Amino acid sequence: MKIFELILLYGGSTNAYPPVSSWNTAVYVYAEAFPQGTVPRLGTATAAAIVSLAMVTLITVVLRRLLRREPVEY
Repeated sequence: MKIFELILLYGGSTNAYPPVSSWNTAVYVYAEAFPQGTVPRLGTATAAAIVSLAMVTLITVVLRRLLRREPVEY
């Protein structure tokens, strides 16, 4: 999720988006919300962002439960 800028800056040419094979969810949402030369699809961008948020939340909760540490007893 934190490599949006790297993909957008280094993945594409001067006036185009990076190739679709290098996109992550953040670049997809950006491309849907701010298309080049066409009408923005804000509903699709919002839905993709909400699904991405739900997936990250679910993965975070599962990992926190799996990696929970027992209290240290002395």
